[in-house]
Amino acid sequence: MRANVAAVLKQLDESASKLSEPELQDLLNILAALRGPDNDDEEELKWPTTAVIRHHVFRLTEPVEQWAVKFQDTLPATSIVASLPQTHFTVHIRWAIAALNAE
Repeated sequence: MRANVAAVLKQLDESASKLSEPELQDLLNILAALRGPDNDDEEELKWPTTAVIRHHVFRLTEPVEQWAVKFQDTLPATSIVASLPQTHFTVHIRWAIAALNAE
């Protein structure tokens, strides 16, 4: 493993170890949402969900495709999220959006 990657993972581990259980669940859901679905059947969900999450989390200055521009710096509305099919990945997306919207 590259040293810089190992250092970031160590920092993440150290920071995550200080989180409460609900905070850790939020972090894990956000990380899953950043990565995208594990199976190819959900590939069509990847870009309309992960790019918007990535745009929000990393505060990207350049628009990420048209739908990221549509949402700008906000996360998908509840109605849009509710319209997603119920899958393992979309559960992570829903929880990630809830965590990112939390005060």
